[in-house]
Amino acid sequence: MDKEQAISLCEDLLRNEQEVSEVTYLYLSWNIEQNYETKTFEWLLANATLLASLQEQAAADEIFIDMLKKMKSYQDAIKLMKDPGEVREFNRYTNVVPLFS
Repeated sequence: MDKEQAISLCEDLLRNEQEVSEVTYLYLSWNIEQNYETKTFEWLLANATLLASLQEQAAADEIFIDMLKKMKSYQDAIKLMKDPGEVREFNRYTNVVPLFS
């Protein structure tokens, strides 16, 4: 699965926002604002592709969507972000002030 396919899947999820949690919706909206040029989006896409290659019958797009749908809390979204700068940007976007840093 390439980046354009992943972006298309994200846009489909945003159109059907009932399918995803509020934090997934915020995560995807934030990525749109960043033009999907975040390290966390690249990491998510790479992990979905890797998992699909390890699981013989799984398609990368299904794994990608499943990973997004499993995001239920703010902490789940933050766990995807390995870059402290992106965490700060996401906090600013969502107006969340973390109690611990």
